[in-house]
Amino acid sequence: MAHRFFGASDLFSLVAVAAGSVLPDWIETAGRTRILKHRGISHAVWFWTMLVLLWWICVQKGIVSLSYAEVQQIAAEARFLIIGIFLHLAEDALTITGIPLVPFRPERLALRLFATGSRGEALFVVTVSLLCLL
Repeated sequence: MAHRFFGASDLFSLVAVAAGSVLPDWIETAGRTRILKHRGISHAVWFWTMLVLLWWICVQKGIVSLSYAEVQQIAAEARFLIIGIFLHLAEDALTITGIPLVPFRPERLALRLFATGSRGEALFVVTVSLLCLL
């Protein structure tokens, strides 16, 4: 999907999308110990948006000292990681549990199309994957 829709033309870009697609789940644990609630802050669109904005502000204010070319290179490479993260969140928003909608509130975005790990989810993933190959 990344290759077709987002211009990923090399292996690094595809690996970055794949890494981003598991990052929201991966950061919830340290080894085998869960440190964050599953589908909590790590699955919030606002959390990832704030991280990207915080990084950008640090670059603009000179807190992170990088040249313009270095910033452009990091941004070009990081976009595929970010795409993977947001694809993960989009798919989780389709499930019964959903994802956090508002910071520090119980409201969730849950379109309830299928349960995680269900045949419905598998069918969805296979269908979308096949459509991306067209």
